[in-house]
Amino acid sequence: MESTTMFLASLWGPAILAVGAGFFVSREHYLRIYRDIQREPFALLVFGMAGIAAAIVHINTHNVWGNLPEMIISFLGWALLLKSLTLMIMPNITDKLAGRIATNSTLITIVGITMLLVGGYLSWLSYFVN
Repeated sequence: MESTTMFLASLWGPAILAVGAGFFVSREHYLRIYRDIQREPFALLVFGMAGIAAAIVHINTHNVWGNLPEMIISFLGWALLLKSLTLMIMPNITDKLAGRIATNSTLITIVGITMLLVGGYLSWLSYFVN
């Protein structure tokens, strides 16, 4: 497997795993973050710009769709770009989506479990298999 894939998996995996665990351990903290960030337009601008830059670097470095780990890593780069562009171009959509997520306990659980699985898989793959 490509060394870039493993490198990015070693960055994404623990970060996604930590946020997924945080959804269950400190759910109110994460809900407050999603609610409060919408009240700070400058923060949205900074996060959007930083996210676009990071996503472009990610995509230019890794846009490989061969096996499952490569697909996950490539998807994360494109998802980061899409989310960051949405923050910059249509912040109201981001606000509405965050509001729906924050009020839907089932959706938070599903997102948390998905993050635990993806983050755990990428962490396991990059730190224990390789």
